Amino acid sequence: MDINIRIAQPQELESIIALQSLSLSNPRNRHRQYDRRQVESLVGGQADARRSYARLETILVAEDRHRNLVGFAAISVCESTICGLFVHPDVMSRGIGGQLLIGIEKIAISNRISILWVMSSIESIDFYRKYGYIIGSEVGFFSIGSIWIPCRMLHKELKVPSRAQMLLQKLILK
Repeated sequence: MDINIRIAQPQELESIIALQSLSLSNPRNRHRQYDRRQVESLVGGQADARRSYARLETILVAEDRHRNLVGFAAISVCESTICGLFVHPDVMSRGIGGQLLIGIEKIAISNRISILWVMSSIESIDFYRKYGYIIGSEVGFFSIGSIWIPCRMLHKELKVPSRAQMLLQKLILK
């Protein structure tokens, strides 16, 4: 699928949240491991969290050739953490999530982050493992209504070039 990935604009936040909510509540999710109460709690809780923390994140959006939002990924550079990666249910399994993840990793590398962390839903562990993330501890959090959401911490070591290598690269590209 032909998509364009770019940095999100602040005025796109509500569209990003709508896509996140649609992806979280996707009834066709064949990997569904959360029950209805957990999903409902996640939809509301994650929307609130995205509104609260969006200004602290770098958000990449994926749009199709018609400029429709089909996915997004967010990173907190100061915490070396992926804060979310969501793809529209109609276009899942077409490589969009992978392209967004690669974009997030490039942002991390440009910010000299050598280990990138993600608190993954239990439904997305295989996706991250496919891209070289290593499973860590069992974690979770309480979402709206004190509903427990089990997750797993994963991490990936990134190949961050030395400052000299980065300078050399800039000189070569000129």
